[in-house]
This record gives sequence, C-alpha cells and structure tokens, in this order.
Amino acid sequence: MNKIITIALIPYAFFCLLVFSFENSMVFYPDQRSLKYCPRVFQMGGELIEDKKNNAYYYLRKVPEAKGTLVHFHGNAGNACDRYFVLDRLKDQHFNIILAEYPGYGGLVGDLGEKEILQGADNLFLSLESKGMDNSVYLFGESLGTAVSTYIASKKPIKGLILQSPFTTLSDVGQHHYPILPVRWLMTNKFPLKVWAKKVNSQVLIIHGDKDRVIPFRFGKEAATYFPKSTLFKKIEGRGHNDLVSSHVFWKEVYEFLK
Repeated sequence: MNKIITIALIPYAFFCLLVFSFENSMVFYPDQRSLKYCPRVFQMGGELIEDKKNNAYYYLRKVPEAKGTLVHFHGNAGNACDRYFVLDRLKDQHFNIILAEYPGYGGLVGDLGEKEILQGADNLFLSLESKGMDNSVYLFGESLGTAVSTYIASKKPIKGLILQSPFTTLSDVGQHHYPILPVRWLMTNKFPLKVWAKKVNSQVLIIHGDKDRVIPFRFGKEAATYFPKSTLFKKIEGRGHNDLVSSHVFWKEVYEFLK
C-alpha cells in the first residue's frame, strides 16, 4: 500500500512543481505601458516623478497648504495609471496624492516578486524623505497593495492606514483558491500582512465587500484582528472585489477617516 501511495505521489509532486514554476505569471498581471502616457492623470494635475537616484517612480499631485500626503499602492493587475480615479475622488481632500508604481509594472525595469515590490516601496519613501514629504503620511492599499501598505506602516510612523480588501497572507488566499495544492508550502510570494500588522501603531480603516470572491470577506475580518490598535472595519454589502470603489459608501468611509 505504501509503495502504491509513493508511486501516486510522484506525478502529483511533479505537477505541483510545474504549477509553481509559473507562480509569478499567476500572481502578477502588470500593464507594461509606459507611465509617461497617462493623459487622465496629467489632466487631473498629476505629474510623473522619475527619481532615478532613489530608483522610485510614481505620480504626484501636489496641492497648496496640504494637510499631508496620501500614498496609494494598487493591486496586482494593471498599473498606477489605471488608478487615476483616486485623484478624482480625493480632489477636495487637500492632500498631496501619490500613485505608487511597482518594479516590473508601467514599463519600469525590474523583476516581479514580493522582494522587488517591497524594495520599490522602500525606495519611494526614500524619495519622499529627500523631498521633505515624509511627515503626515497616510497609506491607502488596494488588494495586493494592502500588504505593501502594511509593510511600510510597520516600519514608518504614518498617520493612518486605509486597506481596501485585505488578506492575512497571499498564500492563504492562494490556498483557498487551490485547495488540492500545497500553496502555503510552495508559494514564494507570501506577502504576510498579518505578520507586519502586529507592528503597526497607526489608526487603521479596513473596507471589504461581502460578495468578494477574489479575496473573500472572511480574510479581511481576520486581518483586522492582527493590528494592535482598534481597527475600524466597514462591510460594504452587495459589493465584490472589483466594484467596491464604485460604491459611494466606500468613499464616504475614506473621507471620514481622513478627517
């Protein structure tokens, strides 16, 4: 019997290794169009910052007498140009707005991966420090960007953290979608949000749709339990993963938090 089981496990193990050899292409869906071609951001007053010294690339819209700076980290698909609506929705909030970009996205040189994305976030904050914009910072993470935002918040004294559809770890979400595979063991892009959350000292707002099938609602509820300070958790009924930002309730919660 043991011999039969061993023989049966060989093709399964080969299949698992084959699947995870394509992990990056299953996790990241970057839009490689250059950030230089984004008329909607430019029309809304944003400019492309190419800080080659710190190897940081992002859109920035500055406003007079800003209350602070809000940095937005997008999800695993598209690029920063696609998040032009953040500039529109926050146009009356008197914050400098930054749309952050990751290595390997938006025509930027770099490999795709957790290590590279986190390094890109660190580089962005080096750029902010060089510009004297590292005070009164709010972070706004979307999906994959919730882990990136939480990572930075665990290291920096930020003012507030907004998380749109967060998870515990990306490998937990992967395990949910592929229950027959040993995702938690083999996945390299784990993005352990729940580990970083324990070191966050700022106020936190989490917003999650109860119909989310990409990152199910229960992951957001559990993620909230790992932050040491009280966390505002808002459920948006009838919304999923990709239509959450079209809800007026979503933005109402964001505006209230920024006050």
